[in-house]
Amino acid sequence: MKILSLVLTAVMFSAVACGGSDSSSNAEVVTDVVAECLGGGMVKTGAPCFKDDQMQFLLREAYWKVTIQKPDGTTYTREVPASRKPIPQIGDPWPLP
Repeated sequence: MKILSLVLTAVMFSAVACGGSDSSSNAEVVTDVVAECLGGGMVKTGAPCFKDDQMQFLLREAYWKVTIQKPDGTTYTREVPASRKPIPQIGDPWPLP
């Protein structure tokens, strides 16, 4: 795990040192992804809610709550259907491909 974090840190700093491309500086990026499940008068948060056998018969809606960061540093959230594949990941460009 330490090796992976060192590699990712090196990649990030090398991209900053090289200046990056103009298109990436204007890109919006996914910074957080949280599972949300609604059903039976309750809201459950976190990926386990998609796999909870007790919730399956009550589940009315499931989605990914995605936080997106704009180039100026501000963030906003969007809801992505749980059926979307692949699952949104932190670091993905927004809008999702």
